[in-house]
Amino acid sequence: SFDPQTYTVAQMLDAAAARLDGRWKDDPLTEASIRASLGGSYNALFRFDQAKVQINRALELYHALGNKAGEADMLDTLALSASNAGLYEDSLPLFRRALDQLNQLGKDADPVLVFACKRDYALALNWLNRDLDTGSRLVEEAIALAAREPAISRVGLARAISLRADMLVKRGRQAEAEAAYQKSLETGRREDPGGLWEANAIGGLTGLRSRKGNFAAARDLAAQRYHLFLKFHGAGRGTTGVEKVNWAAFTARAGDVDGALAMLREAMPVVRNGFPAGSLRTLNALNSAAQILNLAGRFAEAESYAREALALEDKNHLAEGDGRRASSLWQLA
Repeated sequence: SFDPQTYTVAQMLDAAAARLDGRWKDDPLTEASIRASLGGSYNALFRFDQAKVQINRALELYHALGNKAGEADMLDTLALSASNAGLYEDSLPLFRRALDQLNQLGKDADPVLVFACKRDYALALNWLNRDLDTGSRLVEEAIALAAREPAISRVGLARAISLRADMLVKRGRQAEAEAAYQKSLETGRREDPGGLWEANAIGGLTGLRSRKGNFAAARDLAAQRYHLFLKFHGAGRGTTGVEKVNWAAFTARAGDVDGALAMLREAMPVVRNGFPAGSLRTLNALNSAAQILNLAGRFAEAESYAREALALEDKNHLAEGDGRRASSLWQLA
């Protein structure tokens, strides 16, 4: 008995999870499959704690059954859950274990899962700015696999091409990076024009415009990216809050400091409530907030955000030469 006008997906998942224990004792494979589905759905709602419970139980069941493919899938899902939460450090050993399992399966491994594991593992390395040679190799392997495997979506390939572009930016190859971002958009739009996946390439192009000092163009692209998250994640999701703060930062640099300050005040509570403690997903918002507040002459608040960003960088073991750490120090200075 429920009200169909107010019954949410989260409530549906919670109700299903409560009914699982003891129900499939004689059919562990079915229980593992159901728990894997529940975990994936919780991940999509950014309810990472509930996802972890279900995925870990599915992993135990697949292991007991000797189901290596199921184990690899759950390890990858656990890694992706940690990565989506911004806990990239936690995701790395899980991605490595998943990839080891897939390598052991050889030709029996699901190519779609191999592709996703390599791409998302590389994404985590890129976020941490660590072992970029391994990350680049994984991205190239993923792109090559997508080129010969029709089961891999063009949107998935587009995201991999965009990640390759991110890595080119870090190597100072900006012209190649811009071409890759455009290639990403061209590839993905054949399958899903206007999808959330476009945010990856649009974010990269935003950064390139900013590097050239074209803050008005960067502001407009940041607004476009924000509205994609607003459409697909809703106003209350932490990811949407981060994008609004980033948009505000480019708005301030384009000359509208008061407007940016108002946007910041609206968005930061959403950012803080949207991710677990220590999440690296909040870092760009913290640095952007410090920048906006400095431009607004609110130096005590700016200092607080810059110091919070530095503490987060320390917690995630970002290298001394990481550009995000330099940004935090610059705002603090």
